[in-house]
Amino acid sequence: MGYIVDMSTMESIPKAVRPLERELGKESQRLWESAMDNLVKREFGEATREKFGIEPRQRDEVADRKRRIECFFFCQGVFIHLSLADERLMYTE
Repeated sequence: MGYIVDMSTMESIPKAVRPLERELGKESQRLWESAMDNLVKREFGEATREKFGIEPRQRDEVADRKRRIECFFFCQGVFIHLSLADERLMYTE
């Protein structure tokens, strides 16, 4: 059974995240910045359009990384990119 939620009656909760200027291009806050801005402005239709644009790209990128045997992870403050296809190991802090 589905439910309808009236978002206009909900309060927003501040999140504890790294500053946007310290994030790389594909990190969550930067990637979803436009959609989140639209949510804050209560432009739900535009936020949904942004979401539907971001999610397929992310799925395609994950599928591509799987084909190339590639993964990304964050460990002890270090962002690590590992590619077994060409034996690369890169990291950024």
